[in-house]
Amino acid sequence: MMSGKPITVETSTPLSSVVGLMRAKGIHEVPVLASGRLVGLVLYEVMARRHSLSMTSKAEHVMVVPPTFPPRATFPEVAERLLETGRRAGCVVDPKSGRLLGIVSRSDLTRLAVTIPSLAGQSILPAAQPPPRVLKDTESARTLLSDLRTLEEFALPVVDAKGKLVGAVALKDLAEAFWRVSTIGKRDRGTREQPPNPPVSSVMSTPAVTVPSDATVGEACRRMTRSALSAVFVEEQGRALGIFSQGDLLRLAVRSRPREQVFVEITGFSPGSDPRLLSELDQALARGLKRLGRLTEPRTLSVHVVPQDQRRTGQATVTMRMHTDRETFASERTDWSVLAAAARGLEELGEQVRKEKEEKMGGKRLSRLKDLPEDTVELSGQPELEERLSRSLLPSPDRKRR
Repeated sequence: MMSGKPITVETSTPLSSVVGLMRAKGIHEVPVLASGRLVGLVLYEVMARRHSLSMTSKAEHVMVVPPTFPPRATFPEVAERLLETGRRAGCVVDPKSGRLLGIVSRSDLTRLAVTIPSLAGQSILPAAQPPPRVLKDTESARTLLSDLRTLEEFALPVVDAKGKLVGAVALKDLAEAFWRVSTIGKRDRGTREQPPNPPVSSVMSTPAVTVPSDATVGEACRRMTRSALSAVFVEEQGRALGIFSQGDLLRLAVRSRPREQVFVEITGFSPGSDPRLLSELDQALARGLKRLGRLTEPRTLSVHVVPQDQRRTGQATVTMRMHTDRETFASERTDWSVLAAAARGLEELGEQVRKEKEEKMGGKRLSRLKDLPEDTVELSGQPELEERLSRSLLPSPDRKRR
């Protein structure tokens, strides 16, 4: 699973040398060692978010603490840890000596996924997400600087005046357009050039890498691996129906793992957001999962918040994707607040689950999610599920990303 013999640097290595290695080797992460032991990881996406960056800085000044795995970690375990930490790669470390054995990245898991029939054989369309934003080829690329968090997950589609898919913009494209490394004398430094608002068409990659709507997850993984991309577009008649990313692959792997808790992933919050809002959203999701547990067995719930502003009552859009052991359900709601949008999204998920179960039960009517009492935890005939869902309601801050 891991990439053995990784390229490494020391804590004192200049950032200019680290960037040079990344570009020369086509890698996005470089482990940092001190006396032969792993102490950090330099990530391309972390540097891309920096407003100013001196190439004379040392690696230890920009490195982050990486997720680590034991040598015997399984695919679902690695996938869950990468999702929990929001990182694109982690390090395999000898638990006794602390010696770095290798790196496991999302790209490594993507290559491996094609050999796992339970993953590779699944249809891609239910697992793909609607594009969070569709770009016009004539709009300013500078507006994308506010969407770096989205670009870390996958590329955004670019369409022409007729709505036809003509290209894509990824984090790498944006970084190369607005972040340059220049050499002055013997010292290198990073600068952000200020071009006169280049259009998206000048920074996008073209053509966009696509798969048909009837493709499998395995076919999508092969395209991502062959093209060295983190996502592909699901296309039908020249239009992007959705995006399937390495993150979506990881979520499929996580849902296959036997677990005692529902894996909840919250994204979209900026560092300046009100922390009370995240706490209130967590409680609302817990109540919703408790009710949903009477209808199905949730494995994972991904929640993405797109606030119109940073106030607690600002109009917001909340998208949700819930995986059970066999099904995927999705909702997207916009309302006057994050909590209101989340509540409506949970109700929509409940309606989808209810209708799907009624069809399987030959038309037998089931209660709507909003009609189920909040304080009911008894799950008729499913005591083990009741216990797992009860545990899932306990606070678990390490499973939430802002």
